[in-house]
Amino acid sequence: MILIACCLRAPFTGTGSIVGMIQEELSLSSGSAGLLTSIPLLTFGLLSACMGLIGRKYGAGRVMVTGAGLMIAGILIRSFLGTAGLFAGTVILGGGIVIGNVLVPAVVKDFFPERSGEMTGIYTTVMSVMSGIAGGVSVPLAECAGWRTALAVWAAPAVLAMMSWIPCRRIRLCEGARSSTFSAVLRSPVAWAAGVYMGLQSLIFYSFVAWFATILQSRGFSLDAAGFYNSLYLFAGLIGSFAAPVIAERCVNKVRFGGFLGILYGTGMLFLIFGTGAAGVWMVILFCGFCQGACFSYSMLMFVFHTESASAAALMSGFGQSVGYLIACVGPVLFGAIYDAAGRWEPAMWIMLAVCGVLAVLGAYIGQEKYVG
Repeated sequence: MILIACCLRAPFTGTGSIVGMIQEELSLSSGSAGLLTSIPLLTFGLLSACMGLIGRKYGAGRVMVTGAGLMIAGILIRSFLGTAGLFAGTVILGGGIVIGNVLVPAVVKDFFPERSGEMTGIYTTVMSVMSGIAGGVSVPLAECAGWRTALAVWAAPAVLAMMSWIPCRRIRLCEGARSSTFSAVLRSPVAWAAGVYMGLQSLIFYSFVAWFATILQSRGFSLDAAGFYNSLYLFAGLIGSFAAPVIAERCVNKVRFGGFLGILYGTGMLFLIFGTGAAGVWMVILFCGFCQGACFSYSMLMFVFHTESASAAALMSGFGQSVGYLIACVGPVLFGAIYDAAGRWEPAMWIMLAVCGVLAVLGAYIGQEKYVG
């Protein structure tokens, strides 16, 4: 589970730091470059809903092995097969990652039912660690060996993940006393709310991944400095990734906690809009960095919190992430297009501030104790 978690964000977060190099060599517009982040999100959105059903039918272990294999193939294709391969490989990579995204929460529900908050915190923290490492090493690695090598190195953890799951390929998810159906998930307001929450927090995160370093460069920071701050932003999610699900699981009133995260995120956005110099960037890293990890972990925990079995958790996780990533995939391309049209980043930042307000409302709503199915 931990090795799979290593592969779920790093292949994309590293791309954001070197997107300028890729744009320059391949002559891509800002909107086209944004597709490198939006394509996998669209893939997540289109495929997530069926992954819970596929995991139930063929077994979580076999599906996880297949997912790791797709990650390896996608990473290598996008690294070495030209412009067409860059986009085609990104689609394949997204197809592999979506399997881990959907099934890991179900594995947590199945094997750690009494420690779901702690285990959710651990695997999302691992994702944040690898995201930060990817953001930090991509620029120096690309400068030394080229951006293609900087993308290709992330095949290594995918190989390790595949090897670790091969002995576990016979694992199947527990159905529970009451077998949930996908139609029951579709009828649940809390499942829809959790999906939209997942989407909006992902929209902000992946927009940051795609453009934060570029925004900093537009404000006078060097490429190395922008890559450094981008890495710090990703590392700042470590505390939030681990703390949020642990605190939420122990909170009697999760409603207030969910609302608080959205308000805190909005505070960070205000620093992004009005802050100046390194001091402003540090405040963005502190608030937005913490909240990107906390909101993601909180959304993952809700897929476990609102279900009674691992099989039901897989169905809700798949549905929620499908809704969520269809929303999130709009962000990087939209904000890149807004910048191309306006010539500045402030309009996109105001949109993200408004999204934080919606997150506060939805975070409070999904904190209610209601079961899906």
